[in-house]
Amino acid sequence: KEDVANQAWLKRRITLHPARGWTEPVSFANGGYEGLPKTIVRCTAQIYSPSSPGMAGPALTEAPKTASGAPDPWNVVELAASRTAMVTHPHETATLLANIARAVRS
Repeated sequence: KEDVANQAWLKRRITLHPARGWTEPVSFANGGYEGLPKTIVRCTAQIYSPSSPGMAGPALTEAPKTASGAPDPWNVVELAASRTAMVTHPHETATLLANIARAVRS
């Protein structure tokens, strides 16, 4: 069933992702997120194919490494929703993010 109200809301706000975010490396003077726990939320109910294999990000497409080349594992959690889960499944998304934050703090 289509959710016309959510679709209209998204269309008013959605923007294209800057291409350089996919094609150019990012570096941080202070190491950025290196050494910090990282989690990717994999939305499993996507009904169309990603536009590129890299769309899932490095956590799912390659073994992530730190700037020094050491392994840098990501925690992967799944959510049975599309990539617009924050709109279509707001309570489930908020609960999942809160659980991730609690796990990082403990």
